[in-house]
Amino acid sequence: MSADQHDATTPIQIPQNDIATGLPEGVTTGVGDGRALVELIAKIADDRRARDIVILKVGDAVGYADWFVLCTGGTDRQTKAIHDSIVKEVKDELRAVPKRVEGLPEATWVLVDYLDVVVHIFTPESREFYRLDRLYGDVERREYESTPD
Repeated sequence: MSADQHDATTPIQIPQNDIATGLPEGVTTGVGDGRALVELIAKIADDRRARDIVILKVGDAVGYADWFVLCTGGTDRQTKAIHDSIVKEVKDELRAVPKRVEGLPEATWVLVDYLDVVVHIFTPESREFYRLDRLYGDVERREYESTPD
């Protein structure tokens, strides 16, 4: 059998990032260590002057993620800037891109889904209205402390 043929009993080996995903070689939608991704995202948000950065360990409360990172931008323009920086820097440093992004056109609540880690970037009004901090009040919570450069 030639290299480009296979029989019905042999599973086809498909690279994780092939043409079906639309991602360049070596770029993934997931990161092996969620904690490292959480810390990187919180640092990037802090560098972009996000406020009230909170990390929630939601793995036992929800079935689709292990971590939430919540933060607030002062305006819809700032939430877009925070999003842009997170997506660019995570791709540059960890070669990971989000599985999906929601809410970008309005940018009052931007959701960035990295599978194990979901980032929620709010304007102050949206954060107060949706109150995710309180909704998941029974999970492990940590307020991000910025460190001097």
